[in-house]
Amino acid sequence: MKRIVQGILARCSKSPLMRSMIAAGYDRFVSTNSLDMSADEAVQRVTTLSPKPHSRACWEAPLDLAHPDPVDLSIIIPFYKTASYAKSCIGSVISQLHSYDVELILIDDGSPDECGEIIDSYRGNGRVIIHQDNQGVAAARNAGIQAARGEYLMFVDSDDILCDGAIQLLMDTARKHDADIVEGSHRMISHSGLPTGRSAIHPYHVGSAGETMFGYPWGKVIRRSLFQQICFPCGYWYEDTIISALIYPSAKVTVTTPEIVTLYRLNRNGLSSLGKTAPKSVDTYYIVEEMIDTCSKLGIGIKKADMLRQLGPFLYGRVRHLPERDIQALFLMAANLVEKHDLASFHTSDHYQKYLCTAFTLRQYRRWKWASILM
Repeated sequence: MKRIVQGILARCSKSPLMRSMIAAGYDRFVSTNSLDMSADEAVQRVTTLSPKPHSRACWEAPLDLAHPDPVDLSIIIPFYKTASYAKSCIGSVISQLHSYDVELILIDDGSPDECGEIIDSYRGNGRVIIHQDNQGVAAARNAGIQAARGEYLMFVDSDDILCDGAIQLLMDTARKHDADIVEGSHRMISHSGLPTGRSAIHPYHVGSAGETMFGYPWGKVIRRSLFQQICFPCGYWYEDTIISALIYPSAKVTVTTPEIVTLYRLNRNGLSSLGKTAPKSVDTYYIVEEMIDTCSKLGIGIKKADMLRQLGPFLYGRVRHLPERDIQALFLMAANLVEKHDLASFHTSDHYQKYLCTAFTLRQYRRWKWASILM
């Protein structure tokens, strides 16, 4: 049934009226269902499948931002099993022409390939080289944040390429608007570096709270002070959810620009490719719990619409290959979280957001799946 519906939607994707008619026609089917599972059973089932990590998305103590030798920008690149891409990534950074004082921080996260040797070959010229036991990308980025001297931070994934002029463009824009975050556009390339013809192009927009930005850490410069209390939570998948849930709400001025600054590699060995059937994909639920807890602790307003999207299309999209009973348990946990924090009580004119709110409020599992597909 789902494949049939997705095929119909794909053919009707450019017709909002047709999508609304399909949704209305399917409404009776998805609204008449219930689950024979208690809240305790749901929690036990999900915890047994994959327990929640214990780390937090905030430092034990706020970072000391003062430094006797500050720079304009710190570029942080963690490496793990990306030796075949490492030189092209680093080369794209050090070949940049710009007028800013920039430091490069390279972190070997206990990579079993030649990443450690490769980054060691770039020692000198004020570059910071860090070797650590494998702890994951969150811990590697955190090590870079702690070592950084920059007023701004830039995170670069070690299989990506920074486009010529990216540093000058992003930093000029940040200075012009006294912006907390500036995000450029990106173009996708294949794992072998060939163009795919796919791009994500931003309009030029000055706003706040990252309302037009994507939720990943790369492709942008971020004022380091935004990380004074916030860090990447270690041990989680989808740890970069902190960008949209915690960092964006803390920003006062954000800017997007249409210029392409990053060539984003579609890595067939990446999480999005390999994690579809893994039990740890349930971290997409756990990370929302952690974001809400951290918002409460730090006094950051919860972006209800974003959290609802995380618990709708993001959650279902990432766990849909798990056994059906496990998906049902995750839905019940998500519905309880929505109720506990009143996440469905926001004004929206979006038909599918309303549909998702109804699914959580009435505990309608099939409606939740349907709404998640539509969104």
